[in-house]
Amino acid sequence: MLIPPQENLTKYFRYNGSFTTPDCAEAVVWTVFENTIPMSREQLNAFNQLKFSDGAPMVQTYRPVQPLNGRLVYYSKGDVPVVSWVLLIMSVLFSSALPQHSDG
Repeated sequence: MLIPPQENLTKYFRYNGSFTTPDCAEAVVWTVFENTIPMSREQLNAFNQLKFSDGAPMVQTYRPVQPLNGRLVYYSKGDVPVVSWVLLIMSVLFSSALPQHSDG
């Protein structure tokens, strides 16, 4: 399942941020859902197979929590589900248009 059920997508936090790997460019709109979104074993296995463009395993793609540095964090409490869907779809389309980030 590429997009989880709507009930898992209605409450979330959103903020402008940066990549988690060097050079940590500030070119990401992060969405953090209030409730966890279940994933299948098959999806987990697919994530475990991901590789960087140089063929290295895509592991340790995280970094410690960073200060907000004046960023605003927006919260959607799920009052308007249609807007949540539109924002999700726009985020997916926007992120697919961003230049690919390569490690190195």
